[in-house]
Amino acid sequence: MITPLLTFRDRLFVVRVSCQIPLMEVWLRMTSCRHCYRSLEWLAQYVPPYRTQRGGYDAADRLAQIVDYANERFSLYPADCLTKSLVLHYHLKRLGWRPRLVFGVRTLTGQFQAHAWLELDGRPLQQLTNVREIYTPMDELPQSLGGSSK
Repeated sequence: MITPLLTFRDRLFVVRVSCQIPLMEVWLRMTSCRHCYRSLEWLAQYVPPYRTQRGGYDAADRLAQIVDYANERFSLYPADCLTKSLVLHYHLKRLGWRPRLVFGVRTLTGQFQAHAWLELDGRPLQQLTNVREIYTPMDELPQSLGGSSK
């Protein structure tokens, strides 16, 4: 986790994400992950984009750090990896990026574990650099939906 020096815009983003995390968690419990993903994709197309420059991979990774920071410090409900990934995915789509939501599994000491993370241009955001070595990718969105990643 970072203890960032937050700009005013970053602080607004923290407030927005802190409110969205519990809502996303409820939405995931009421519907499926696929339905949430498709709805967020649709919504990101029709909500006006942010008035900020997109930047590169480092800017996207900073947004991922801020989502983690907001979750750990201010969220009413601590989110899991899937919830954080979906919230971050929505914001990255609004900025014009094409992130991939990746689901992976592993067995560690006989226990089954699953994890979800975002990748941008094949690089994981806010993850260990070798996350694909630790978790075996099982599914990726948007490819598994059968559509393009517009």
